[in-house]
Amino acid sequence: MKQFFILSLSALIGSYVSQAQSPYFLDPNFGDGGVEVVRNNEWTPQFGPYVTYKVRNMIVGADDKIWLSGNVAAIYSVEGVSTDHALTRLLPNGKPDSSFNGTGHLNFGATNQPDVKWLDNMVLLPGNKLLYAGNSTQNNASRTIIYKVNNNGTFDNTFGTSGVVRHSGPLPFNDLKTLDVQSTGKIIALTASFNNTVSTGVILRLNSNGSIDNTFGSNGFMQPAIGFPDTRIDFGMIKILPDNSFLVVGTHVADAASGAPPYSAHQDFIAKFSADGVLQTSFGTNGKTILPKGSNDRLSFLNKYIDVDNNGNIYINCSVQDLTPTPGISTFPVEVTVYKLNANGTLASSYGQNGRLGIPGTYAGSFHYYDAQVQNGDQLLVASMTDTGMNANYLVKRINADGSDDLTFTGNSSIITGTRNALDHFHFLGMQSDNKIIVGGWGRKAKTIGSDTLHPVLMRIVDHETVDTSTTVVNIKDQQQIKVFPNPMGNNLYISGMENNAQIMIFDISGKAILRTTLSAVAPEPVDCSRLAAGIYWLQLKEERSTIIYTQKLIKQ
Repeated sequence: MKQFFILSLSALIGSYVSQAQSPYFLDPNFGDGGVEVVRNNEWTPQFGPYVTYKVRNMIVGADDKIWLSGNVAAIYSVEGVSTDHALTRLLPNGKPDSSFNGTGHLNFGATNQPDVKWLDNMVLLPGNKLLYAGNSTQNNASRTIIYKVNNNGTFDNTFGTSGVVRHSGPLPFNDLKTLDVQSTGKIIALTASFNNTVSTGVILRLNSNGSIDNTFGSNGFMQPAIGFPDTRIDFGMIKILPDNSFLVVGTHVADAASGAPPYSAHQDFIAKFSADGVLQTSFGTNGKTILPKGSNDRLSFLNKYIDVDNNGNIYINCSVQDLTPTPGISTFPVEVTVYKLNANGTLASSYGQNGRLGIPGTYAGSFHYYDAQVQNGDQLLVASMTDTGMNANYLVKRINADGSDDLTFTGNSSIITGTRNALDHFHFLGMQSDNKIIVGGWGRKAKTIGSDTLHPVLMRIVDHETVDTSTTVVNIKDQQQIKVFPNPMGNNLYISGMENNAQIMIFDISGKAILRTTLSAVAPEPVDCSRLAAGIYWLQLKEERSTIIYTQKLIKQ
């Protein structure tokens, strides 16, 4: 979940006080009807305006501020291929935070470092410091690279050399897969160390200042076999637990070429280590659990995220590729999948099929990006999208502890879904206070000559009862002034009793805003609902200069 979707943001929110199960909607007070597009002209980047900003990670902090990172380029590139990287911090409302580097934006361009970098890992530290990490290549050798950035956007000079460390592994090439930080400040990094086609999974531990921790493994490194016949392991995820022990998820590669077929012979697993890297044999079977999959399936760990609920149950979020050949069609991940395990590493057999739950409707034969976090102690939020080109669907779903759909999430549905009339890729998920849900990624509008760009795109989804911390939400039936009639309604809805002009929004049961209008307080005209199909809807009404949002459930006959 990375630390959102997600994680990255990885924060359990079971400590939040859950309100009564009330519907979730796109937040009308966030961006444009719940969607904030972070335009390039909203800051002045160090090296000029960017046309491409392809988000590759997102974190939501305890202060509700939103961290984004990704590839940036001065020319348009839908693939985001660029050795320039950016780190951005936004205020809780999605606007750039000028207290971070003056603009909310920090550039890690190839022009200010002598190496080529690929950065796609973030970990938020106490005091709002942040690790931004990945791989660098210089002089035909690759190595792990980690930056440490202060709260104000400067580099932390107590970390490595001028805020950056570069470490090589036991073999000539070393690629960082993911990392997390123990409460002691020590950094656990999962890497791949390789020479030619032979790849070995390596666990590295660094001290808080970025130096190698020689008390860990052999001179700071471990090459664990984890019960397999060799160390050909491709790590994908890490989660450090409150006692500083840690979970890792990865794949044992059946042949010498990492990631190569036959994929059916590869084994996907989760394992547990003590804080100092000792395999915990009481977990699963001798320290690991094999994740079940179909004979033609390959797991993709796209967002590097494991989550744990208040009861210690473990959730692993991934996508599944069906490798059955289809003439003329390339093979891509086709379904978002969640694995659930008990705290001791056994599969939660009552969850989905033997601990594996596919999310229906989240595939269309192409890529899916998703993330998940535990909500209300034992419910799971999953966000995903299907890349079908323009108008691709996004989906946010809430799942109960037993794997069933939570039909109270949006009133009588478990799903918020829709499109934004744009090419969107929502990769990440995060939580703000009061259970506000942030879904993030990147998007672009239809290609037009000279104006095609990639932007960070965020959505905020809120509980019907807590639309905004500065706003009071009142059910219309609980007050006497404003009247909404008739209900059930026909093609016209009448509203009376307003003191000021008001913004009117009507949402369907999926949480999508389908009608927006402004109503005059003087002789208000009826709201035209003729294009609404028969069904259940929610009304939101907010008068000018008012901090009250009035709501009501509507039925269209």
